[in-house]
Amino acid sequence: MYKRIGRVLRQKRKASGKILEDFANDDISTSTISNIERGSTKVSWEKVVIYAKELGITEDELPSLLEGEQDQQQRLLNQLLNLERRIDLEGPDQVLKKINRLNIPSISPLMANVEYLKGRCYLKKKNWGKARLHFHQVLNIIKRYPDFHKTNLKAACHKDLARTYYFQENDLVKALDHVNLGLRSLITKSESQTEYSLLIGKISYLINLDQETETAKKTVDKLWDERDKIYSIDAKISLHENRAALLNKMELYEEARESASEGISLALKNNILDRAVELLNTYGSICINEQDFDQAEEYFLLALDTKPKIQKKYQKEYLLVTTLTLLGKLYKAQGHTTKAEKALLEAVELGKKTKSQEVLRYHDALVALGDCYFSKNKLRKAIAPYSQALEIAKIQSQAHKKFFWVEKEHELWVKLGMCYEKFDSEKLKLCMERSFRFNVEYIKRGGGEYMDKQFSSKILLHIGEPPDNRSTSLEGEPPDNLI
Repeated sequence: MYKRIGRVLRQKRKASGKILEDFANDDISTSTISNIERGSTKVSWEKVVIYAKELGITEDELPSLLEGEQDQQQRLLNQLLNLERRIDLEGPDQVLKKINRLNIPSISPLMANVEYLKGRCYLKKKNWGKARLHFHQVLNIIKRYPDFHKTNLKAACHKDLARTYYFQENDLVKALDHVNLGLRSLITKSESQTEYSLLIGKISYLINLDQETETAKKTVDKLWDERDKIYSIDAKISLHENRAALLNKMELYEEARESASEGISLALKNNILDRAVELLNTYGSICINEQDFDQAEEYFLLALDTKPKIQKKYQKEYLLVTTLTLLGKLYKAQGHTTKAEKALLEAVELGKKTKSQEVLRYHDALVALGDCYFSKNKLRKAIAPYSQALEIAKIQSQAHKKFFWVEKEHELWVKLGMCYEKFDSEKLKLCMERSFRFNVEYIKRGGGEYMDKQFSSKILLHIGEPPDNRSTSLEGEPPDNLI
């Protein structure tokens, strides 16, 4: 009550255009007025009444003012909830304009809802940095208003913060940390949709981190049993996709296919074509693991057929970078090296065009193209895409200080070294030195031995070792400044 009265009196003073000192007198000091407006319970009720009278409000009028303030807060809250629903309908830019026209006082606790809504708008715009700033501002406001701890706003905030770390920096550890904070912040158990979204996010991050497979499987099974209770179509599609990816990793291919197929049908039924493409990629990957190459190709080509609509409706052509990369890897596995090279070159061109949105997809396409050239013994040609991918990894590891990118940087130094081994001992030496420095840093961080047989086998498995009985192809002279 004190906080609500303080807000009402402060708004009244602000409307008059006066400052605290204008109301201070022998009966009430400036510091006491400040405490009243902040809602301090240390101030006596008599002082509150004195200050109200200075503002032209009698003690009897205070209850009706509080009631009016509460009604106004509810009206504004309903407007904000309505605007949140309009993000998808009207677009984030239109909603941001409408938010700014609401004129909600900066001292209102509803500013937490305003900041959250702005964060959601920037999330939709894929401006991860701005979205994150607004979500952190929500958490700061919540600390000042205990009533928010009776809602799931804090949990929802952590859910969306996790997404910003995942999409902007691929920082799976921070994303998982925020999901766990969100789960611990859940209050209103009857509002289970936020919990479902958090758990679906947790599964995705655990799968990508390759951690706690059993935990992820138990969570998936729990959600799968309750999937009819999940309202959000997007969340349901994510559940199908994550379940398919997890089952694929566990080599439970039949169940994985079933989950991916249901997800594709759900996405197409609701005309959510971008999610359908992601699931088609997942389904194709499952087929590759089952050595069902014909069906894998069919699903990848089906995904590529969506390009005009993906480009026009979603501006998400970058999704097809993954499709083309997987298709190229499929052709390479089948020995169709010319078709593989064509698909991977197309993936790289599209990745270059859309890399500002999804730099990881572009990086992976470049590496796959380098692997394709390497397997064809075109070592000089392999150097160019490997070097471009290396530059991306270096920039990302320096910008975000994430070991995820440092590992990719190291892997590329090894692959470049395997190319230079055949014809340039000086550059091979440089690659070996960089690889050595990586291992030193890794051990300092407590990583232990990294360059073991398993790691070397992993690289050779990806790129294939060039046969010793063939001469090294000198196609495509690399630029002098590649390293």
